[in-house]
Amino acid sequence: MPVNKKQLLRMIKFIAELKQNSYPNSITFAEQLKQMDLAKNLNICCTARTVQRDIEILKREFDAPLKFDTEHNGYFLTSNYWEFHCPPLCEELMTSSLLGARLAEDMMPQPLKGSIRDAVDMQLANSNSEFLDKAFIESLIIASGIKVQIDSDIFKTLLDGWRLRHAIKIDYQTPDGNHSGHQLDAHVISFHKGIWYVKGRVENDDIKIFAIHRIKSAEMTDLKFKIDKSIVEDVRRNGLFNYPKVSGITLQCDASIAFYLHEHQAAKKFKVAQQSDGSLIIVLQPATEFDALRWILAEAGRIRVLEPEWLREKVIAAGKQIIEANT
Repeated sequence: MPVNKKQLLRMIKFIAELKQNSYPNSITFAEQLKQMDLAKNLNICCTARTVQRDIEILKREFDAPLKFDTEHNGYFLTSNYWEFHCPPLCEELMTSSLLGARLAEDMMPQPLKGSIRDAVDMQLANSNSEFLDKAFIESLIIASGIKVQIDSDIFKTLLDGWRLRHAIKIDYQTPDGNHSGHQLDAHVISFHKGIWYVKGRVENDDIKIFAIHRIKSAEMTDLKFKIDKSIVEDVRRNGLFNYPKVSGITLQCDASIAFYLHEHQAAKKFKVAQQSDGSLIIVLQPATEFDALRWILAEAGRIRVLEPEWLREKVIAAGKQIIEANT
């Protein structure tokens, strides 16, 4: 049995990776622990050999149904119903709602964010619920708020199709009112800026994104599919809509908004140079053109675009349109 807290934490996180269908192995998981230590100072990193010993203990002493998949170069659980029975480490690791915890994780700063993630990992490691199918946490990406009404029966059909890996026949209404039918393999269900979306492959193997509130009917079929990890990983790394991002956006911001820019610097990770007149010159992290334009225009003339020139021209053109529309 585990003899110390660090080993038990490693096992909990390893099992959480298994139930997220990440196919960890001793080398990749040791590297992941190292990155966790660098980012969160958890002090649980170890060598790949130590991870391999943990894996053997899980199999030998906890009867973990682990098998190595050569195609994915990692371990997986042969049964989703196996439970990891271990004593709770502390009250902070308890959770009553995985969805609520995942939601809070997206919203909360450190150190609460890390504590919530540990609670989610513990719940994943111990849960055998059908709803908590492996790959649940990373595929079901959620945030806060909702802007449109969604049919609960359609949403449940989509969620069941994703969870059970069954293709779904949908009738989709585009913004212009036209309808189209699709056979959809739902790989990701995502909540993005107040709207639920489903992303997956359709009948011709194209990858499509559908706003769930525009799906007018949904029927689950008997056709099975396998989750495409590349789609899930792309959403995790690049977001649901992988729009091109512009690098090197340089702005001069008026002194009147300097205070809130300083407040947001750590979270937004932009570079700041204080000017003698109180203004700031900032260099944004790579951002989409849409997001950059929306923010600049929202500041109503208190931001001047220095680079790139084409973005400054677009701001000028948008300003002229605003004047014309309001004169």
